[in-house]
Amino acid sequence: MAKKTNNKNEKIEGTFSLVSAIVVLFTALLDPIISVVISGALLILYGFYKIMKKKTI
Repeated sequence: MAKKTNNKNEKIEGTFSLVSAIVVLFTALLDPIISVVISGALLILYGFYKIMKKKTI
């Protein structure tokens, strides 16, 4: 049972990473400074998500 939950978490994290990469890619086409700000914010949010996930387990 725990393996299915782990697989679901891996899919969620993979989807989050993919969406983040696409957002950063398209914002880089508009303005590199905006791309840096968005990628930094997404990295911080991802770190916060991982920390909160560890605390709930």
